[in-house]
Amino acid sequence: MTDQVSSFIDRLTEIRTPPFTLQDLEGFPWNEYSERISVYEEAENWYSGAILDTTKTRSGQEVEQYPVKINPIKAGVQKHTFALFGEVEEDDSPLVDPKVVFTDDTQKKLAEEAEEVLSQIWWESNGRAVQWKNAAISQVYGGCVFKASFDPYDALRSIKLRIESIHPKYFVGRPDAGDMFRLREAWIVKPISQEEALELGYTGGFTDEFEVPYHTEHWTLRTFRTWVQNQPLTRQTTDGESIPLSGANPYGFVPLVYIPHIRVDGFYGENFFDSVKGIIRELNLRVADFGDAVTADAHAYMGMRNVQGSADIITLAPGVNAIDLGSTMSMTGNESAPDLWDLRKARASESMATLVDWLYNQYRRDAFVPKVADGEDEGSQRSGLTLAMRMLSLLWHIQNERVFWTTGLNLFNRMLLHMCFIKDQLRETTGIGQSHTALRIRQDWSPVLPRDREMLVNEVVARMGAKLGSPQTLLDILGDIQDPDEEIKRIIEFAEEIAEAETVQQPQPTRQNVSAGTPSSGAKSSE
Repeated sequence: MTDQVSSFIDRLTEIRTPPFTLQDLEGFPWNEYSERISVYEEAENWYSGAILDTTKTRSGQEVEQYPVKINPIKAGVQKHTFALFGEVEEDDSPLVDPKVVFTDDTQKKLAEEAEEVLSQIWWESNGRAVQWKNAAISQVYGGCVFKASFDPYDALRSIKLRIESIHPKYFVGRPDAGDMFRLREAWIVKPISQEEALELGYTGGFTDEFEVPYHTEHWTLRTFRTWVQNQPLTRQTTDGESIPLSGANPYGFVPLVYIPHIRVDGFYGENFFDSVKGIIRELNLRVADFGDAVTADAHAYMGMRNVQGSADIITLAPGVNAIDLGSTMSMTGNESAPDLWDLRKARASESMATLVDWLYNQYRRDAFVPKVADGEDEGSQRSGLTLAMRMLSLLWHIQNERVFWTTGLNLFNRMLLHMCFIKDQLRETTGIGQSHTALRIRQDWSPVLPRDREMLVNEVVARMGAKLGSPQTLLDILGDIQDPDEEIKRIIEFAEEIAEAETVQQPQPTRQNVSAGTPSSGAKSSE
C-alpha cells in the first residue's frame, strides 16, 4: 500500500503525460497538447536547473560545461510570487480577497451576503495556498488555471463547491474570439488514484497496483464529457444519488479560468525567465572561466636559476614556510644571486570580474529583480521613497501581472456566484439569488511594498485639519477601511458616546437660594 501511495505522489510531482493514446479521444487537440507539453518541459528544465547539466569533451574527457550551475530562476520565482501578493495580512483569508461593490443600502446587504459566500468557498478550498501555488506556477509555465467543481459528497464542505488548481500541463483551452478570458472549450487530463477511478465507474482494469489512471474532462458551452483512461463514463450512482459525468452543461459557461502571467500575443502567457535564458548560460560560462583562471593562478609553476643543487623548504614559524635557495658558489665574485620567479602571468583579471557583474546586473534588469529586492541598499542610508523608486522595475511588472489576475479572478468569482444560483442544492445552502449575481466584483490587493503607516496617518490628519479632503476620501487613503460611509457613522456614534460620558462625569454647579435680606454672592455685606 505504501508503494502504491508513493507511486501516485511521484506521478503528481513529475506531471507526466498519460500512458494511453489521447488521439483516441474524440475531438482531442493532440497537436496543441503535445506542443504545449514540449514548451512546459523546457520551462521545467530551466526552473530545476537540469538545462545546465550538460557536458563537453576536453582533452578526450567529458567535463561539465556549466560546473557552477548558477540558477537564479528559483529564487526569482519566489520573489515575483511574493511581490505579486504584497504585504498580506497573516490570517486565513485568500491572498487576494474578493469584494462586492454596492451603491445603496439595498445592494449593501446583498454585497455582504455574496462576500460571505465567496469567503467561505475560498476558505473551504484552502484558497490562500491555492492562490500562492497558482501564482508560482504562472511564473514558470506562463499561466495558471482555476477550476470550480460541484462536489456534493464532501462532508467537510458547508458549501458543496470546490476550487481547484489545474496544472497547465493538464490543460488545453480554446478562448472566445472576443474575450480571451472566457473559454468556449477546455480539456483537462490529470492523474487520479485507482480508488477514484473505480468510484467513477471505470471497468477497464489496471496492469498492476502501481498504475496511476488518468481522468479526462471535456467542457464546452453546451456539453461536458468524462473519461477514465480512454473509457467514456456516462453516469455514476453513489449512495442512491446520481452524479452526471456527461451530458448538458448546466451552467452555460465553462467553469475554468486561465490567468496568464503576462499576455502580449496569443492565448497562453509568457513566463518571467524566457528573456534571460541566454544571459544565464553566458553567466555560467564566464564564471567558470573566471574560476579556472583563479585556479591556474593559485597553482602556478615557479622557476629557479643560479641555484646550486635543490631548494629546501624551511619552517620559520608554525604555518610560515620559506624556500631556501642556498648561496652562490663564488669563483670570481661576479656570479648572480639565486633567484625564484613565477613562470606564468596572472590569468584572472579585473575585466573578468567586471563582465560577471555586468551579466548578473543585466539579468536583474531583464528579470525585474533589482538589487534592493535582495536587501542590498549599496551600503548607505536611503529614504523609503528612494528605495521604493529603486524597486520601480519590479513594481511596474507586478502591476502588469495584477491586471491579468484581477480580470481573471473577477470572472472566476462571478462564476462561483452563478453556480450557487444555478445549482438547486447550492442555492438552498447559500441563498444566492439572481440579484447577487448582478453585482460588480473587485479584488482587494495588498500593497506591493510595506507602507509607512505613521507618515500616511500624519498626512491624513494634516489634510483633515486643513480641510483639504472629505472624510470619505481621507479614509480611502488609509486603505484599510472597506466602507468609509459606515466608518464615518461609527466615528460620529463614538464621539457622541464620549461626549455623553464626559457630561455624566463632570460635576454640576450647585445654586444657593438667596432669601430676603441675605446678600447675594456678588454683593458686598454691610457691617
